[in-house]
Amino acid sequence: MAINPIELPEGARLRRKGEDQVLVVVSNPRDGMWLHVRPEADPAASEELCFVDEVAEVLPNGAPAG
Repeated sequence: MAINPIELPEGARLRRKGEDQVLVVVSNPRDGMWLHVRPEADPAASEELCFVDEVAEVLPNGAPAG
């Protein structure tokens, strides 16, 4: 499945390559390269940048993280 990062909305859930934790898109600058994310399990965590090539999969909202 090809991921179109420009269309990922805030609240989208994803998994980064090589990681099990689920990340939530906090904001999307819609530049096609970066997403601002935070861990779903820790809403108080600091926001971080995620390069779109690091995204392994986009998870359906409401789907279990495992």
